[in-house]
Amino acid sequence: CDQRFFSELTKEASDILGCLRSRVRRLLHLHYANGLQGYVWRLWHCFSDPGEMMQEGRLLVDYVLMNAIAIRKILKKYDK
Repeated sequence: CDQRFFSELTKEASDILGCLRSRVRRLLHLHYANGLQGYVWRLWHCFSDPGEMMQEGRLLVDYVLMNAIAIRKILKKYDK
């Protein structure tokens, strides 16, 4: 039972990490884009909400914190 629980928890945590990693990679790619892609992104950014990337970054940080707290609570309840 312990092995199954921890394997499922590890699988879920790695899925969350993969999603987070891809979103962070996309944000960094947009932020450091150069050439034509950078020009198009900067032009698009002029006409969109300027705080959109910062807001998405904050959401990602909040998401990480919530998941860390949730995993900690799950492990704490499991230890009882």
